[in-house]
Amino acid sequence: MSHPLNRAPIAMGHAPSRRRPLPLRIGRMFACIAVALIAFLRITPAEAQTELYVSGTMHIESSPARWPDPEALVEFFTRATAAGHSSGRATGMRWSIGADIGWLRNEPAAAAVIAATEDLGVEWDIHAHNSVDRPECYVKIRDFGGTPNRVVSGLMVSEIDALRRPLTASDGTRWGAAVLWGLVIRAGHDPGADDRAFGVWRPRNSTDWKRHAPLGSLIAVGGGGRTLDSTTDFALRLAAGTAGRGEPISSATINVAPDTLKVVNTTDGIDEIEAWADMMALLPHVQWATIRETATDWVAAGGVPSRVE
Repeated sequence: MSHPLNRAPIAMGHAPSRRRPLPLRIGRMFACIAVALIAFLRITPAEAQTELYVSGTMHIESSPARWPDPEALVEFFTRATAAGHSSGRATGMRWSIGADIGWLRNEPAAAAVIAATEDLGVEWDIHAHNSVDRPECYVKIRDFGGTPNRVVSGLMVSEIDALRRPLTASDGTRWGAAVLWGLVIRAGHDPGADDRAFGVWRPRNSTDWKRHAPLGSLIAVGGGGRTLDSTTDFALRLAAGTAGRGEPISSATINVAPDTLKVVNTTDGIDEIEAWADMMALLPHVQWATIRETATDWVAAGGVPSRVE
């Protein structure tokens, strides 16, 4: 029997796009980053500079129609985790994957993919559309030899209060959420359905989730617009002092679709991600971190809320 990852990789070509050619877009980004660096260097020591923690994520759903080719997925993360690894930085981009229970139970290469991506530094969050499946996802990843965490990646805001209580898997394993990413106001991912805030905070409750609760048990990590362009724009505004209020840590996330291996709602694939990450690495206030690492460092830095619409 062949190794579960010995499959022909899917085509990595890019679909026709109406966007500016990549060289022009890169040139424009370089110009913007140069302006941001000048603004950054003009900040006086008395002025606080917010560090922007940038993560990458992917959600693999239960429907086989959107499953990635296992070998192409590992190839993507081999490049994506090295992107932005410049001198003075310990790592390249940091990534998290969340896989629903259908993929974990029915993809023959699931264990091999988990092992290969964790070797690259990728972390496995908990992504499930049904609450009862969250502890089951934790158990499957664990039983495959992976190291699942307490990040709920993708949830309805109406679930926030319930997620403060631990859940029990069918084998008796108890699992509880600690970090929330990808807050959804209503189903469908239509315009206005997803919370697009940048920054980190502790949501008060399921109905007043935008407000910070200093003693709250759950930490929400905002992904912002979840694209290369939106993250660039926010990073530049932070550097220029036109976004945020000088909080120690804010956050943004790049979200990649598993079936196309392109940033959601764009034509940006791994080539564009690599070029973008190399340029973002020039900004001294940008830090690469997983969603879990962002929350951990935010707590260590004082837990100052930094949510920005």
